Amino acid sequence: MVSAGGPSLYKSGRGCGACYQIKCTSNQACSTNPVTAVITDECGQGCLTESVHFDLSGTAFGAMAVPGQDSQLRTAGVLQILYRKVECNYNSETVVFQVDGGSNAYYFAALVEYVNGDGEIGLVELKQALDSDTWLPMSHS
Repeated sequence: MVSAGGPSLYKSGRGCGACYQIKCTSNQACSTNPVTAVITDECGQGCLTESVHFDLSGTAFGAMAVPGQDSQLRTAGVLQILYRKVECNYNSETVVFQVDGGSNAYYFAALVEYVNGDGEIGLVELKQALDSDTWLPMSHS
């Protein structure tokens, strides 16, 4: 399941890929079951006023509900939650590098997906094909 995060979670892109266990606590439609969501984007201006904000997908939001009450929970809007950072577990998925459509001969961008563990990548290096033995570190943009 996925969520956009406020600035304290998204961290200018460095928080992208982190997994959190989230449980709602303030609505009768809340179940006792937490959901695990991965930060995939930064939420818009509406979440700048809170120190921590998860903008959960509809699927993740509904999964926190008592069975049959998912639409009631979705219409509630803002909820009080408990959350904690957890390790990501993508089971049989392996790390995927998706080349950005805007890449060209002078600019290369890639999205790294399915990073197990804490979801953080320490370093990615590239080697130019054919004419180089030098590995070049990529930088976050």
